[in-house]
Amino acid sequence: MWLQVREFIRLKRNKPFSFIVNNIGMSLAFTALIILFTYALAFVIMLIIAVLSVSVLTWKAATANPVDSLRTE
Repeated sequence: MWLQVREFIRLKRNKPFSFIVNNIGMSLAFTALIILFTYALAFVIMLIIAVLSVSVLTWKAATANPVDSLRTE
């Protein structure tokens, strides 16, 4: 009799933990697949940002007055 009570208590105690683990496992089964398009899109966005930032800095350096640069040196 006592063994059945202990087993019942153990099952009741572990029920919330098993519920949480089961829900996490089920949610991971339906995650979105990362396809090549995602990587390509991220690379293109990164490339655009890099080209724009380098272009802006190059334009600022090319159009700056050289006298201002010589004054600070």
